[in-house]
Amino acid sequence: MKYLAIAITLIACSKKDTPAPDPKPVDPVAAAPKPPEPKPEPVMPDPNKPAPAAACTVQIKVTSDKITYDGGGVKGEIPFKSGATIDMAPLKPAVGKCDANIWADDDIAYQDVIAVMDSTVHVGIVNIGLGSPTDKPVKNAKPSDVPPATPPAGWTMTTTKTPDGKLQITGKFDPSVKDDLLKNTPLIIISKKDVTVFGKSVGKPADPNLDSEIVGALPPNPKNPTVILQADRELPFSTIAAAVKAASTGGYDNVLFAVKNK
Repeated sequence: MKYLAIAITLIACSKKDTPAPDPKPVDPVAAAPKPPEPKPEPVMPDPNKPAPAAACTVQIKVTSDKITYDGGGVKGEIPFKSGATIDMAPLKPAVGKCDANIWADDDIAYQDVIAVMDSTVHVGIVNIGLGSPTDKPVKNAKPSDVPPATPPAGWTMTTTKTPDGKLQITGKFDPSVKDDLLKNTPLIIISKKDVTVFGKSVGKPADPNLDSEIVGALPPNPKNPTVILQADRELPFSTIAAAVKAASTGGYDNVLFAVKNK
């Protein structure tokens, strides 16, 4: 606008008859540089929206004199004595954000492993894996694409297999519905001397290839991949682990645990 005002003044002051000389050319005004494009502001997370909980697993190991646990911000040990009451209350800070994985020394009794499971579920951690964290994932020899059916009434302890091959256990078993459950569900019974599937003997608890013997006796390609495992309470964890591995390998990803007291 300053250049325009000067030009008007020159024209108004010219009174000669002769044409006024052309005004001296004025250098054009350079255009103002284009401001830089604003950089997009980073999208900040909504502070009112909670972030998804990070997946974590509390590793629980049972030995002859203690139970150790580590994961999800909790770490420590609990004194352990076979047959004594177990209190897994120290795991409460991990409830709602972690699952658990339980394993034991080979000679720990089945009943004691079940007791640790029950106490962990009671605290509030209901997804529980069974087996050493160094175990390789199980590959089903007889896969089934059919999703597990809804368990019948009385099944409040079942397991499902996670993508990494672990078994997850929830709840307890009501023996009062045993007869109805046994009609259509494979039953693995492990006593101190014998292992049976559907009432047929397949091997001995101490057999080194027990898992293969059980897999061979289970019906292939189950539509409802659920199996009941009933074992003597004093059997070692190593035997139970072999049976669970066999069930998963055979395509039975839901394992219902029961304890045989005699």
